[in-house]
Amino acid sequence: MHSGPYADMLGATERQAPDVDALAARLTEIRETRIPARVQQIDTGDEKRVSRSHGQAAKARENAAMYRALATDARTEKALRARIAEQHPRLHESEVKARADLQRTGETRSTRVTAHSSRSYQPPAQTRGPRRNR
Repeated sequence: MHSGPYADMLGATERQAPDVDALAARLTEIRETRIPARVQQIDTGDEKRVSRSHGQAAKARENAAMYRALATDARTEKALRARIAEQHPRLHESEVKARADLQRTGETRSTRVTAHSSRSYQPPAQTRGPRRNR
């Protein structure tokens, strides 16, 4: 005989063999009480996993719809830019130049912010304290 949770439940230990009638009664008890509890536990875990997966799928659908809309907007903007470049070349050139200037300004500003934020706080130098007139 082996020891383990089921062997202990059935009374089958290394020292004694279970009585056949007692073994049948114990198996019936286990079948009626322990197995339904375990099945319930498995079902609950499955429900939680399904619910979690459903939530992730819903979030993925929302993200996909958002990205599809962004792609559509980008294609529309590209088509409009091409049309403007074709019909109004001067306007297109000035718009491209303004965008480049704006981008350079943004890069310069972000570089300044990064440089400014990288400096650490330096407390004022320690002095002996206020001088007293005697």
